[in-house]
Amino acid sequence: MEEIGVVQDDTNILLKSVEVNLLTDLMERCMQNIKEWIAGNGLILNEDKTNVIYFKTSRSRQQTPTTVTIDNKEIKTAKQVKFLGLMLDEHLNWESHIDMITGKLNSTWYSMRIIKKYVDIKTIKNVYHAGFESVLRYGVIFWGQSTDVERVFRIQKGVLRTILGLNRICSCRGHFRSNNIMTLCGLYIYELLIFMFKNSDLFEDLKTKSLRNENYIYPRHRLTIYEKGCFYTCITVFNALPAELQQVKYFRSFKSKIHDFLIRLEPYTIQEYLERRR
Repeated sequence: MEEIGVVQDDTNILLKSVEVNLLTDLMERCMQNIKEWIAGNGLILNEDKTNVIYFKTSRSRQQTPTTVTIDNKEIKTAKQVKFLGLMLDEHLNWESHIDMITGKLNSTWYSMRIIKKYVDIKTIKNVYHAGFESVLRYGVIFWGQSTDVERVFRIQKGVLRTILGLNRICSCRGHFRSNNIMTLCGLYIYELLIFMFKNSDLFEDLKTKSLRNENYIYPRHRLTIYEKGCFYTCITVFNALPAELQQVKYFRSFKSKIHDFLIRLEPYTIQEYLERRR
C-alpha cells in the first residue's frame, strides 16, 4: 500500500509506504516527474537545497537508504530537517527541536538578566511574553509531550525566578499563578484546546451523544506514538475539562475562560492536569 500527498506550500512532498524499497522507487519517480514539470515551466530544481528524510518509529528495524537518486544525481538522506521553524527528526521525538529552542530561550534569558537591572517588573514581563513565551508557544502542540520537555520547563522556571528576583532554589509553585504566567504545560494544554475549538469540524464525528458533557471518543489507531500526537491529546485534555467549560460556544469567551482556568490550576505536567479531580 502506498500513498502520496502534497503539502500546501508546494515545496514539500509526503509519501507513504509500508515497504522501504517501494517508498524509495515511488519517491524517485515522483521527483523525476516534478523535475520534468519544473523544467517544462522554465524553472530549475536546486538539488543542493533538496532534502529527503525517512520517518519511522524508533523501534523500526527497517534500514533506510543513505542516498537517493534524482535524475542520476545522488542526494544524501537527512536525519533531521527544518520545516516551518520546527526541527523534524526521523523518529519525530522532537529532541532536535528542543535542542534548537533551548538555545534561543537561554539567549533570551541572558538578555533578561541584563536588562532586569534597568527596568521595572511590568517591562520585564512584557519582554518575557514577547521574546520568551512566544518561542514556547510556537508549535508546542506538536512537541509538548516530548520526553525532553522538562529541559524547557527548567529554563522557564529559571526565567520566572529572574523576573521576580527569587533564589535559584526557591520553588516556583504559586508564583506562576500570582503573576498571571502560564506554566509550559499550561501553554501546551491551552494551545491544544484553542486548536481544537478552531478546528472543531475535524473532531465532529467523534463527539458523544451525552447531554451532560461534550466528550469525544478516541479514533482507532495502531501505534502508541499516535497517543502523543496533537489530535489524540486534544481529545484527552478536552474531555478532562469541567463540563461548564466544555459547553462554552463563543471563541473569545472560551479563550478567556480557558486562560483563567489554566492560570489558576498551574499544571506542571499533563498527569497533574488529568488527575486534579481525583
